[in-house]
Amino acid sequence: MNTTPNGLSSRLFCGLSLLAVVILVGCGGGGDAPDRPDTVPVTGTVLLDGTPVADATVTFVPNSGQERGAVGKTDANGQYTLMTFEPGDGAIPGMFLVTVEKVEVIGGDQSDNGLAPPPEYKDQLPTRYKNPNSSGISREVAKDGENTLKLELTK
Repeated sequence: MNTTPNGLSSRLFCGLSLLAVVILVGCGGGGDAPDRPDTVPVTGTVLLDGTPVADATVTFVPNSGQERGAVGKTDANGQYTLMTFEPGDGAIPGMFLVTVEKVEVIGGDQSDNGLAPPPEYKDQLPTRYKNPNSSGISREVAKDGENTLKLELTK
């Protein structure tokens, strides 16, 4: 069984990671709810040693009293757009810890009645970037002005 450095199975770890993102982002309600905090547009680029990173998940984890985080996915050019409540709405202004994760799913074809072995997950970026406490990345989302936030990762 493939395990993470902490001994968790890969499947459990990915499930918990997905749950964390859902909790951070929350469920979007309909329309502009009056009790919903204001968000501002946030875009940027993810680079690994100067090269754009496609298909990475970027998560802004609240660090200064905001009630919600934000998440985005990079495109082929490494560019992302954050969402908090609905696609493209950005993030609530404030300070955030940032994680960047890209995982390759290997195997796990369930087409033969679930008899295939479970998928394995292989990190495509240094694992320190998966954890807000070890990523070393924090960013401020400004209430006014442009929020184009480049994330430069190294191996």
